[in-house]
Amino acid sequence: MAIIEEGILKKAGPELFKELLRVYPVAEWEDYVKGTMWRDDLMRMDLQLLYAHAREAGAPYPPPLEEMKMPVGAPRGVLPKATGAVPGVRPLGTPLKLGVRWGTEAGGPA
Repeated sequence: MAIIEEGILKKAGPELFKELLRVYPVAEWEDYVKGTMWRDDLMRMDLQLLYAHAREAGAPYPPPLEEMKMPVGAPRGVLPKATGAVPGVRPLGTPLKLGVRWGTEAGGPA
């Protein structure tokens, strides 16, 4: 009978995704990454749901973790945090150049 082990829900990122692949082998890694962050909360919720269904159905324990391979293209490590910067947008609080008319700073007509 499939019972979720205590340490599984303490994992994060790609390690947690590999645990999800054990019980849901058709999982798409793109569904669990938003921007540059792994959605650990979503993976934990899905793991709890899948283990509960497996337990109710009397399913056998999932295959060993060593047999699971990360899909091609999936991020292997911790993703870098997003900076929040948007190209071409000046952050709030950045001073404007006062006294300069539009077009004059690049050698345009005065």
